[in-house]
Amino acid sequence: MNTTAPAPENKDNNIADGQTITNSQLYETYIRPALGESVRLAISPYLVNDISQNREKIYGEIIKAFNASLANQNPQIMTVYELKLSNLDFPDQLERANVALAEQTILTEKAKAERLTIAEQEKTAEAKRTLEEKLGEAEGARIAKVGRSLRENPEYITFLQTQQLPDIYRAAGEKGNLVLAAPNPIVTHGPQK
Repeated sequence: MNTTAPAPENKDNNIADGQTITNSQLYETYIRPALGESVRLAISPYLVNDISQNREKIYGEIIKAFNASLANQNPQIMTVYELKLSNLDFPDQLERANVALAEQTILTEKAKAERLTIAEQEKTAEAKRTLEEKLGEAEGARIAKVGRSLRENPEYITFLQTQQLPDIYRAAGEKGNLVLAAPNPIVTHGPQK
């Protein structure tokens, strides 16, 4: 992270014991480290992509942390009246970590969506199986009913065959086949009494 700001003009500050410290030395010794630490503390909870959306909130947190850092100086050797931040440059490691986190989030969401899709497919397959079972049971019941009816009325089979014979003869004749069948005793002699 680059938190450099132009250093103040190089004016000399006299310290009580006779040493002279330049504004540039004050900046490099106190301001820049405190500012860097304040920025790190303020932006660490945020992803890089979220920083621009929360710029004002982060800026307030930086100023608060920076002022707290300066207030802890003993003795108080400077006061900052205004602080302007611009062009925050993040380290490559932070950017790579945020990209990796974003990729992981995408993969997690994708996995959740796939699990949801699979669950929906399983529900649909189960509903189809249940429907097919019900249809099979209904068809089985119909066949059982027809079987009972045929056992109780065996002459019904003969009736059904008689009903289908004209269609069978017609289909065979359309294909050029000749079908000879013995006459039906019920039709020629009438029902037996």
